[in-house]
Amino acid sequence: MRIERNTTERPIELVQITDTHLGAEPGEQLLGMDTDQSLAHVIEVINQQHPTPDMLLATGDLSNGGAPTSYERFQAATQHIADHTLWLPGNHDDLEAMKAKMRGDNALGRNIEIENWQIIMLNSSTPGEVGAALILKN
Repeated sequence: MRIERNTTERPIELVQITDTHLGAEPGEQLLGMDTDQSLAHVIEVINQQHPTPDMLLATGDLSNGGAPTSYERFQAATQHIADHTLWLPGNHDDLEAMKAKMRGDNALGRNIEIENWQIIMLNSSTPGEVGAALILKN
């Protein structure tokens, strides 16, 4: 996928959100923290400090257990941040649930080009494992 920008007067700006660990229901906690409130605070900071990013990279553990409702809330909360978004699953995510939520959307794309940048999203999650690995195939 290639993104054409309307301006070259400013540098390319990317924002990244990672490890939101949203639960199946709003208000679920992880380590004593309401993950929905935490995400709301992160979005508030992004809106203040980076109001017009070219792209949002959402990298790993967006959900704490792969519930489709967690991806729906994440998408609803972040859809205004940038015109283009890429999601990358982590070990707590469910790739099939992510794909179902993003059906018809390029958000699970593995590669994007913006001007002279190329961003490659490498999924290193291993289903059922806490650890990760990259397996290179010829």
